[in-house]
Amino acid sequence: MDSFAWLLLSSASLNAMLNGTDPKTGEKMSDDSVTDNMITFLIAGHETTSGLLSFVFYYLLKNPAAYQKAQQEVDNVIGKGPITVEQLSKIPYINAVC
Repeated sequence: MDSFAWLLLSSASLNAMLNGTDPKTGEKMSDDSVTDNMITFLIAGHETTSGLLSFVFYYLLKNPAAYQKAQQEVDNVIGKGPITVEQLSKIPYINAVC
């Protein structure tokens, strides 16, 4: 998961924590609990992202055809500019690899 995907997940998670209620008690999470959970997500997300990227690049480098296909998709869709939200749905091979 890249930083942008983590941000989207975090935003959805934060929204659920701020606005959601416990189905049994009807209570909302405290501000301290929300803060603690977001810090946990940040740390856990960082660790899993680095692990995922290590394995993705390892296996792509072991499989030159897959690496070439991923590189071609990035070149065709993203080019040399910054990635945008609209481009994320246009890179199905990269999404499948990750």
